[in-house]
Amino acid sequence: MQAREFDRNVMTMHDVDVMREAVNMAVSSPETADIDPEAIARIVFWFYRRGLADPEKLSDIAVFLASSRAFIPSDRGSHHHQLTGGADVPDLLQSILRSRRRNPAA
Repeated sequence: MQAREFDRNVMTMHDVDVMREAVNMAVSSPETADIDPEAIARIVFWFYRRGLADPEKLSDIAVFLASSRAFIPSDRGSHHHQLTGGADVPDLLQSILRSRRRNPAA
């Protein structure tokens, strides 16, 4: 295995600190008061792994996605949410983009 391949799969304390800061900012937002912090952390992690490393931007995108209409309460209670149809983050993004094309004022 090449070192480059290994590096992409290693998390440093800096990585964890950036994601922790982003999740803490997102969780403290009023828009995410009833959303499971684990769901927010999954969104932050997904974008961090794809190169978005600014905690404020990570927090903003997590708040936006977690509070979108594509994110629905699950049957596990008001503090647990899932993406529509059990989708993951890429599916959520596609859902939001489709709904905005149909309704640009949203």
